[in-house]
Amino acid sequence: MNNPLAELKDIHIPQDVSSWPLAYGWWVLITLSIGLVVFVCWYSVRRWRLHRIQRLAVAELAAITADQDNWPSAMNTLLKRAVKAYFTDLPVQQLHGQTWSHCLAEALPTTTRSTFLVAMQGLQQQLYQPKSTQYLVFEDCQRAVNAWLKHALPPSRAAQQRLQLWWQTQQEGKTYV
Repeated sequence: MNNPLAELKDIHIPQDVSSWPLAYGWWVLITLSIGLVVFVCWYSVRRWRLHRIQRLAVAELAAITADQDNWPSAMNTLLKRAVKAYFTDLPVQQLHGQTWSHCLAEALPTTTRSTFLVAMQGLQQQLYQPKSTQYLVFEDCQRAVNAWLKHALPPSRAAQQRLQLWWQTQQEGKTYV
């Protein structure tokens, strides 16, 4: 008699499941992840470069002290350089006094314009005074300039449009509202 068990063949264990090749879903996930990392890096570098002048201006403003004889002129020049860097087609060298203050205010949100204009009036008055001994005026001016640098730069599209419209009305001889 034949033994029926002798005719059986050994059991073959299947190979271990390999992680390669990856399923299509994993490839999509990897591609999207790499794309997201590249986009975040690109956006961060772009934003860093866009805010470069703002960072430099804030650092330069921090270096201006009330002990300097020309601190009003230094703050005013700093503002003009910052505006010229972002608003290249605006002739800021020609602007002074109330016109200059209103030009700067146009780049700010409407909620902060009135307090900025009051502080800028103090700065404009200090420009033509002998060395100021009023430390409070310096603090107000420095606070206002710092707020302007942080809120107005880099300008939004709406702020650029407001400033362009304001400049056109100035060119046409209309009064500032």
